Amino acid sequence: MSKGRKRPSANPDAATKRKCVEAGPLLTRASGSGSASRHRAKFISLIDGMSSEFGSEAERLAKELEESREKSSQVEGKMKVIEDAHSLEAARVESRIGELERDLGKTVSSLLKA
Repeated sequence: MSKGRKRPSANPDAATKRKCVEAGPLLTRASGSGSASRHRAKFISLIDGMSSEFGSEAERLAKELEESREKSSQVEGKMKVIEDAHSLEAARVESRIGELERDLGKTVSSLLKA
Protein backbone atom coordinates (compact mmCIF):
# COMPACT_ATOMS: atom_id res chain seq x y z
CA MET A 1 0.00 0.00 0.00
CA SER A 2 1.15 3.52 -0.61
CA LYS A 3 2.30 5.73 2.24
CA GLY A 4 -0.79 7.95 2.21
CA ARG A 5 -3.32 5.14 2.26
CA LYS A 6 -4.35 3.14 5.31
CA ARG A 7 -6.16 -0.12 5.60
CA PRO A 8 -9.79 0.49 6.55
CA SER A 9 -9.25 -1.22 9.93
CA ALA A 10 -6.29 1.07 10.64
CA ASN A 11 -8.48 4.18 10.42
CA PRO A 12 -10.42 4.56 13.70
CA ASP A 13 -12.56 7.38 12.27
CA ALA A 14 -13.81 5.23 9.39
CA ALA A 15 -16.16 3.13 11.52
CA THR A 16 -17.50 6.24 13.24
CA LYS A 17 -18.08 7.96 9.91
CA ARG A 18 -19.83 4.91 8.48
CA LYS A 19 -22.04 4.62 11.56
CA CYS A 20 -22.92 8.29 11.36
CA VAL A 21 -23.77 8.03 7.67
CA GLU A 22 -25.71 4.81 8.12
CA ALA A 23 -27.57 6.00 11.21
CA GLY A 24 -28.14 9.54 9.94
CA PRO A 25 -31.54 9.07 8.31
CA LEU A 26 -32.85 7.03 11.27
CA LEU A 27 -31.78 9.72 13.72
CA THR A 28 -33.30 12.38 11.51
CA ARG A 29 -36.69 10.69 11.56
CA ALA A 30 -36.61 10.12 15.32
CA SER A 31 -35.49 13.59 16.33
CA GLY A 32 -36.61 17.17 15.89
CA SER A 33 -35.74 19.49 13.05
CA GLY A 34 -32.69 20.97 14.87
CA SER A 35 -31.21 17.53 15.34
CA ALA A 36 -32.00 16.62 11.74
CA SER A 37 -30.27 19.76 10.60
CA ARG A 38 -27.17 18.90 12.64
CA HIS A 39 -27.08 15.37 11.25
CA ARG A 40 -27.58 16.66 7.74
CA ALA A 41 -24.70 19.12 8.27
CA LYS A 42 -22.47 16.31 9.61
CA PHE A 43 -23.37 14.16 6.64
CA ILE A 44 -22.62 16.96 4.18
CA SER A 45 -19.36 17.67 6.01
CA LEU A 46 -18.36 14.00 5.72
CA ILE A 47 -19.19 13.98 2.02
CA ASP A 48 -17.21 17.20 1.50
CA GLY A 49 -14.24 15.68 3.33
CA MET A 50 -14.39 12.52 1.27
CA SER A 51 -14.72 14.54 -1.92
CA SER A 52 -11.70 16.64 -0.96
CA GLU A 53 -9.70 13.52 -0.09
CA PHE A 54 -10.60 11.85 -3.39
CA GLY A 55 -9.76 15.05 -5.27
CA SER A 56 -6.34 15.17 -3.62
CA GLU A 57 -5.76 11.51 -4.43
CA ALA A 58 -6.80 12.09 -8.05
CA GLU A 59 -4.38 15.03 -8.31
CA ARG A 60 -1.56 12.92 -6.84
CA LEU A 61 -2.27 10.07 -9.23
CA ALA A 62 -2.42 12.46 -12.21
CA LYS A 63 0.97 13.86 -11.20
CA GLU A 64 2.43 10.35 -10.87
CA LEU A 65 1.01 9.43 -14.27
CA GLU A 66 2.62 12.48 -15.88
CA GLU A 67 5.96 11.67 -14.22
CA SER A 68 5.70 8.07 -15.46
CA ARG A 69 4.99 9.28 -18.99
CA GLU A 70 8.03 11.58 -18.87
CA LYS A 71 10.26 8.74 -17.62
CA SER A 72 8.86 6.43 -20.28
CA SER A 73 9.62 8.99 -22.96
CA GLN A 74 13.19 9.33 -21.67
CA VAL A 75 13.66 5.55 -21.64
CA GLU A 76 12.28 5.30 -25.19
CA GLY A 77 14.78 7.96 -26.31
CA LYS A 78 17.66 6.05 -24.73
CA MET A 79 16.47 2.81 -26.29
CA LYS A 80 16.37 4.47 -29.72
CA VAL A 81 19.98 5.66 -29.30
CA ILE A 82 21.07 2.14 -28.30
CA GLU A 83 19.10 0.58 -31.16
CA ASP A 84 20.70 2.95 -33.67
CA ALA A 85 24.17 2.17 -32.28
CA HIS A 86 23.51 -1.57 -32.56
CA SER A 87 22.26 -1.18 -36.13
CA LEU A 88 25.40 0.74 -37.07
CA GLU A 89 27.62 -1.88 -35.43
CA ALA A 90 25.73 -4.70 -37.20
CA ALA A 91 26.24 -2.95 -40.55
CA ARG A 92 29.98 -2.63 -39.82
CA VAL A 93 30.24 -6.32 -38.89
CA GLU A 94 28.36 -7.38 -42.03
CA SER A 95 30.66 -5.22 -44.15
CA ARG A 96 33.74 -6.75 -42.49
CA ILE A 97 32.35 -10.27 -43.02
CA GLY A 98 31.90 -9.47 -46.72
CA GLU A 99 35.52 -8.29 -46.94
CA LEU A 100 36.78 -11.44 -45.20
CA GLU A 101 34.69 -13.66 -47.50
CA ARG A 102 36.21 -11.94 -50.55
CA ASP A 103 39.72 -12.33 -49.11
CA LEU A 104 39.06 -16.00 -48.34
CA GLY A 105 37.75 -16.54 -51.86
CA LYS A 106 40.91 -14.98 -53.33
CA THR A 107 43.12 -17.11 -51.05
CA VAL A 108 41.33 -20.33 -52.01
CA SER A 109 41.49 -19.38 -55.67
CA SER A 110 45.26 -18.75 -55.51
CA LEU A 111 45.85 -22.01 -53.62
CA LEU A 112 43.91 -23.96 -56.23
CA LYS A 113 45.92 -22.38 -59.05
CA ALA A 114 49.22 -23.26 -57.42
